[in-house]
Amino acid sequence: MNVGNWDTRIALFAPHAKKLKFNISFVPYEDYILLRDPYYVYDEFESDPEKFGNKVWMGSDSIIFAKFIKKHLENKYYSKAIEIGSGTGVIIIASSKFAKLCKAIDYNNRAVQYTKFNVKINKISNIETSYSNL
Repeated sequence: MNVGNWDTRIALFAPHAKKLKFNISFVPYEDYILLRDPYYVYDEFESDPEKFGNKVWMGSDSIIFAKFIKKHLENKYYSKAIEIGSGTGVIIIASSKFAKLCKAIDYNNRAVQYTKFNVKINKISNIETSYSNL
């Protein structure tokens, strides 16, 4: 499958204590499967936020907000929607059912890749994703 500009050098697995562990997490939301960085990358954040780098997280707050968006936008339809700071893309993906054209923007290149990948694997055609340092 062509996944756009997704960095295919990112390995799905990494060796860890004589085992393999995932380098990504899979999160179900409604009919979607979304990818994000795994929980253990945040151990670095607790020890030194300056070394955190381009990590991408989606927690329960994102899922709750996506549910809120869905409920709030029910029976409404817009010509355009934009999300600034798209992260994994869960919010713009939830919003895509309620707009003709959606735009997702992030300054974190890894987040842009995650949004593009999540849009692609969930076969959503009305979301454009781009990098910007607004």
